[in-house]
Amino acid sequence: MKINVTRIPDEGLEIDFSEKEGWLQEKLHHTLAKEHQAEDKIWGHFSIYRSLHNIQVKAQMHLPIHATCARCLQNYVDEIDVKTERYFTPLFDSKRQREIEKKLDVEVTLEDFQFSYYEGEEIDVGNMLVEQAVLDQPMIYLCRQNCKGLCPHCGANLNEKSCECKAKHLKESPFAVLKKWKKELE
Repeated sequence: MKINVTRIPDEGLEIDFSEKEGWLQEKLHHTLAKEHQAEDKIWGHFSIYRSLHNIQVKAQMHLPIHATCARCLQNYVDEIDVKTERYFTPLFDSKRQREIEKKLDVEVTLEDFQFSYYEGEEIDVGNMLVEQAVLDQPMIYLCRQNCKGLCPHCGANLNEKSCECKAKHLKESPFAVLKKWKKELE
């Protein structure tokens, strides 16, 4: 969604959006691929304010995620709430900007993640929101916190049934000697 900065009124803009917005579905599908499906119910809100040439954008979005559990490999649907705030200023030639463009070693600060430049009279707030959706993804997907996963020997889903592999392989384990050693110490 592109916003013309010259058309932002003094009191700001308040924009609601939903899954019916084609621009959002396209960006999310392109970026999140299998974690996003076209029929997902998405909704959110933008608050956009202007101060001279600087723009402040606050955004939030509710988004279902289609994931595969890292432990038991079951598919499930989770929901995340994405919140972000970013400040945009017109692109101008600065020492820091030249260093970043030349890919010199520049220390990234927290402000760098909340600060962006724009050229011309439009900013794409949809890109900002999709970037944050990617950053808000968990490192690993778990269907539930106490997921038991799969048996490493027979592949049974331990959330659904137990197996005898653990007891059988515990006796054969090279660490079984430690169990005997523990009993001797007691």
